[in-house]
This record gives sequence, structure tokens and C-alpha cells, in this order.
Amino acid sequence: MHCEICGGQIEIQANGKGMCTTCGTTYSIEYLRKLLHNNPTQSNHINPINSNDFEIVAGTLKKYRGNSRRVIIPEGVVEIADYVFQNMSYLESIQLPTTLLSIRDNAFSECKSLKEIVIPKNVNSIRWGAFSGCTSLTEITIPNSVTYLGSYVFHECRNLKKVTLSNNIKEIGDGTFENCKSLLNISIPESVEIIKKSAFSSCENLKEVYLPHAVEVPTDGSPFSWCKQLKKVICPSHFPPRIFIGTPWYENKSRELIQNGICPYCEGRLSIFGKKCKTCGKSY
Repeated sequence: MHCEICGGQIEIQANGKGMCTTCGTTYSIEYLRKLLHNNPTQSNHINPINSNDFEIVAGTLKKYRGNSRRVIIPEGVVEIADYVFQNMSYLESIQLPTTLLSIRDNAFSECKSLKEIVIPKNVNSIRWGAFSGCTSLTEITIPNSVTYLGSYVFHECRNLKKVTLSNNIKEIGDGTFENCKSLLNISIPESVEIIKKSAFSSCENLKEVYLPHAVEVPTDGSPFSWCKQLKKVICPSHFPPRIFIGTPWYENKSRELIQNGICPYCEGRLSIFGKKCKTCGKSY
């Protein structure tokens, strides 16, 4: 059923009243019954969310009180608040509503039995540590609707093997995939401009990275440090090798560049004696 004020969707709340998820207008149950009587087809647009398991305020899921292994979050929820499902180790699967726009900090962190989750195509932001420590997750697809992917979102997802990233994110934050020890390869989208410190650190089985172009990286740490198996980097354009400091690929590339009198860190020229970079001052 649609709101008569703004046209948004009306949900049935736990108190039996209806509320517009867009503007917050409330409707008595008697009024809703009258609308349904006059237009029965509107019933398809009402989303009952009166389960005592969910505390939902103005479209935000604030708390989950249930203990089910498989959870279906009601349609009409637009945001999952901080820590809602944190440490629910019994949770195996969760169905997110198509109305969802945002997953906030640590919403599902340490859900160690969570094996599958599909991010709906309307979600635009996934915040700090949202799925960190979900050690049973093996695959995740970030839809193109997502423009913001926070730090440590999939940190310590040790069995995560396959990741498909949104083509509309500009930044991969600190530690986003750190310690994802089963990740085998990653394709960085064209849209990414910055990869922050430790974004893929300690992904011990990461063997291949596709980088569409040069990206900005921090000076205080490598995005790929301790990726012990990373020996293949595919990039159609020139990029600074220091992006991959701490990997076998960088070690091999460094030897090649130093032999040619080039600093592997900044690509400045090395002095003939002492192998010291004339630009950044590093010695080799």
C-alpha cells in the first residue's frame, strides 16, 4: 500500500499501525482496512513486520531478538544499524530485503556460521567491519549500486575465495580484505582511485591481481603486504611498483629495476655508487 502523502511504501508495525518508510506518516489500522476494502490489489504492497524478533524504527532495523539459524529481514527495512547481528554464531543464512540501502558498522561481524548472503541491488554503502570475522563465507558479490565500501568490511573472512567488487567504488579502505587467507585472485574495478593500507594484507594465497590503471596508495603501508604467493600482476598501463611492496612480485620487480639504475619505490634514478635514489633518498 502506498502513502497518500508522498507515495512511499506503507509497512505494518508491531503496534498494528501503518507507517510510510519514506516520510514517516502513520495510519491507523482502521484506515488501512478501509483503503484495502476500496482497493484490494493494494494488499500486495503491505509488508507485515510485526514479528517480535525485529525492532524496526522508521525503516532502520535496530535490534534482532530471535535465535533462528536462517533469518529473513522484512521488506521495507532500508538500513541495518550498528552491531544488530554481531556475534550471532548460530546464524547460517540471511535474506536481505530489496528495499535495503545501507549496512552499518559491524552489523554482521563475527557471525562465524554465516555461509551465504546476497547483497541487494539497491544497497549503496557497506560500513566499517560489517562482515568482519564471518569465517564461513566463501563468496561475495558487491553490486554496482554500492559506492562506499568501508574499512575492515571483510577482515578475517578466512574462507572467502571469490570476490566481485562494485564497478562504482572509488576507494578500498584500510584492511577491507585483510587476512582473507583463501582469496585466490582479485580484479580491481576501473572506478577505484585509492587502495588504502593493508586492504589485502596477509591474503596468503592471493596469486593474481588485475589492476586496470595506477591507483593512489598510502606512504605508511602497503595494500598487499604479506601476500606471500602474489607473483602475477596484470595492468594494461604503467603503475608504481610500490603498490605491491611486501610481495614476491615486488621483490622480483625490484631486482630488475635496481639493475637498470631505477628506484623501485619512486622510480627515480639511482646514483652509480651506493645505489642511492636521487629523488626519495632510499638506498639499495
